[in-house]
Amino acid sequence: MNGWLQSLDSLLTPAFKIETLVPGHGVLGKPQASIQFTYHYLLDVREKASTVAAWGTKLNQIRDWGYLGAYEGLEFYEEVHFMNMRRLYNEAKGIKTPGRKNMHVFKRT
Repeated sequence: MNGWLQSLDSLLTPAFKIETLVPGHGVLGKPQASIQFTYHYLLDVREKASTVAAWGTKLNQIRDWGYLGAYEGLEFYEEVHFMNMRRLYNEAKGIKTPGRKNMHVFKRT
């Protein structure tokens, strides 16, 4: 999560002059506003997952307690948000979530 936040934060610096940003899903928006929106969503979902984990809530109860009202109308909210909640809940509990199988990282040469 910290890597995502750092990456998004760096995209907002003067070093990057983004004119166009095409999201993986959702609507097109102004690049800086879209980046800030995503940044704040990630902060909010991490805070919610940490709070829910601190309550002693079980992982299978995330759907009962993990809603973030400000984001509920977004495309793929049900699928993507609760996937994020599970991952960040586990992170808050100190459980490492395995990466995706068969994903390959390409290194620059």
